Amino acid sequence: WKTRPTTGYILVTVKNAAGQPVMDAHVKMAGRPDVWLSSADGFCGIVDAQPGSSVTITAEKKGMWMGTSRPFAVEAGKASEANIVLQ
Repeated sequence: WKTRPTTGYILVTVKNAAGQPVMDAHVKMAGRPDVWLSSADGFCGIVDAQPGSSVTITAEKKGMWMGTSRPFAVEAGKASEANIVLQ
């Protein structure tokens, strides 16, 4: 897995429209049934992400806000970033 990785990582940041971190937002990756929660600083990490050129991440704070990342690429063995603003 170290010399020939097959999956990547996604570093997700979830903020509100004022730029403040959003805690406990439900974070989802298209094509996966998993749900992750953002921490107090708005961070969420996704491991074992399948490589792809048009990956999107959605986040929702129940009853309040929703947002979707811009499409981005995931490469095996590398970390990608997704920044989401909930509105």
